[in-house]
Amino acid sequence: MEDRQLAIDVNFQDLGANAWLAKVDDVCEDHGFFEQLGREHCAGFLQAGKSLLVTFENVQSVRENNVDAEPRGFAYARHDGWSHLSLFSFKESWFRDQHVYDFFDRMVDDGFFDDFERIVFHGGGGGASYAAAAYSVAAPGATVVALRPQATLDGQMAGWDLAFQTHAQKELQ
Repeated sequence: MEDRQLAIDVNFQDLGANAWLAKVDDVCEDHGFFEQLGREHCAGFLQAGKSLLVTFENVQSVRENNVDAEPRGFAYARHDGWSHLSLFSFKESWFRDQHVYDFFDRMVDDGFFDDFERIVFHGGGGGASYAAAAYSVAAPGATVVALRPQATLDGQMAGWDLAFQTHAQKELQ
């Protein structure tokens, strides 16, 4: 696989959710693949080079917060020649879903990750960071960038982490 920058010249701004997803689907189909993973998730892949960025993102958050409403890895594929696998959720999710588990199992069985020299799993907080760390086992030796990671919101399991406890719960301690 040769590194090559992808010519992605698509405007993702100011689109409704369905139109945005349809454009992501089109770009991924042109340069790799796009796959629905049950009702809550989907995956898109851009094949560009020997380095792979795997991201976990919420569709609404991407549309509202990312530069140009573009999935995080598209810029890396366009400018740096990185391949990009993005897992999207349609609602707040920790990507704990049988369809997502099955997808990664299939990718491992197919040797998908073996084609890359460098792999980075990225999650930008909460459930996405959890997913980046959890699914990185699919590519031994991968780097994980987990921003503000969480493993649970259950205070019984992580009583030392007060970030998600209510004010009343904190007063009881």
